[in-house]
This record gives sequence, C-alpha cells and structure tokens, in this order.
Amino acid sequence: ALEDGTASTVGFCQKFFGGFSWTKLISAAILLVVCGVLIKLILKAADKLFSHSKLDHTIFGFLRTTAKAVLIFIAVMLVAGTLGIDTSSLLAILSVAGLAVSLSMQTALSNVAGALMILTAKPFRSGDYVQIGDKAGTVLTIGAVYTSLRTYDNQIIYLPNSQITTGSIVNMTSEDVRRIDVNVSASYD
Repeated sequence: ALEDGTASTVGFCQKFFGGFSWTKLISAAILLVVCGVLIKLILKAADKLFSHSKLDHTIFGFLRTTAKAVLIFIAVMLVAGTLGIDTSSLLAILSVAGLAVSLSMQTALSNVAGALMILTAKPFRSGDYVQIGDKAGTVLTIGAVYTSLRTYDNQIIYLPNSQITTGSIVNMTSEDVRRIDVNVSASYD
C-alpha cells in the first residue's frame, strides 16, 4: 500500500511539474518582476494622490492595504496563468478558503465592516475628542479592526470597531462652541 501511495504521489508531481518548461518559468519570473515593479509604482502614485486629496487621512492606510492585497492577488493569478496552471480552479480553491476563513473570523470581519462604516459616516476623525460608551479620549487612529483613543491620563484604549458602531458616540470637538452649565450658589446675606 505504501508503494502505491508513493507511486501515485510521484506520478502526480511529475504530471504537475512536467508541464513546466524553461520558457514558462522564465516568462513567469519576468512577469513576477514586472508585476512587483508595477505594484510599487501604483502604490507610490496612490500615496501621492492621497497626500494631495482632501479626503480624511485616516482612510489612506485602509485603502492602501486593500489596494495592495488586490494587486498582489491579480499578480499571483497572472503568474499562475503564465505557468499554465488552471486559474479557474485556483480561484475556486481561494474562494472556498475565503469562505472558511470568513466564517471562522466573523467577529474580525464585523470589525472591518465597522471600520468601513466609521470611515464613510465620519462621526469622528483623528484628533477629535470623543466619548464612546463609557470610554473617552482623543482619537489616534481608525484601523481596520480597532480604533485607538488616548485618554486624558495618557493611556491608549483600543476599541473594536463593531463595538463603536453599535454604541453611542459623543464627539466633543465637532462643534466650535459648547454650552457648559456651571452651578454657583450665592449667599443672600
């Protein structure tokens, strides 16, 4: 039984790797280098575009990370196609793996969805002093999973984005003028 299993494994490896030729490998390596250079150029152009745009700067890191992941995925699919690997089966395997990962990481994905909601609705920005539930502080970053706050006593609080979007948010710096009630007691003597 061991010999049959070893023979079938060797046969599979020869069948899989036997389809590769030097020309395919060289062209795939050249395509990989070109894709790497193009990804760096696109990300550099996106950084320059984002630095000159009027969008909130907290969204830049999130968009850059997403764009980089998509570009790398496209590059992998192009290189696999150049090597003669059936990309439709590779795409099917990746989609099934993506479904399994998304089901196992449901909480983390709800935090990512919360980050998208925060970045599109903009209830606060970096630098704003906010109170979220029973936590208050200055917003440092709005990440893909967590939003970080610095408290008045210089502690850093990391709040999950899903918790922020389901709770109440009080933005104390969104308005220039605030009313403060001060109770003063005076003696009538």
